[in-house]
Amino acid sequence: TWDGSTVAGGSNSSCPEKWKQHGESCYHLPTDWKTWQESKDYCSSLGSNFLKIETKDELDFVKSLTHTYHWIGLSRKTDKEPWLWEDGTQGTLQHCVLLVTIGAKSEFCHERNPCVCEKAVHLEPTALGVEG
Repeated sequence: TWDGSTVAGGSNSSCPEKWKQHGESCYHLPTDWKTWQESKDYCSSLGSNFLKIETKDELDFVKSLTHTYHWIGLSRKTDKEPWLWEDGTQGTLQHCVLLVTIGAKSEFCHERNPCVCEKAVHLEPTALGVEG
């Protein structure tokens, strides 16, 4: 049965059209193949960020939306440095992460793949019980 936690973007959702809502976030999985940096710039142009996986539930939801590889906001500069999420990344990146059907995979950032963008749900004042 549907519990209301996942809604397609549209009139019943607080997410833009073509975005999927899950919990407090909206997710967009464009089909364009871009480098990691191009994908990051694309998400930014939509007022969103790369996917930052914070729970297993979120990971399972995003994986249920696709059966292909997608860039997410995890990368590192070299093999000897730690992986950092997009919000902690600086400098030239060499290794980025693709979300794949069985987990995640390291890939050179200049390769072209689709991505996953994420942003917070935008609630209209009437949806919050506030009249204006």
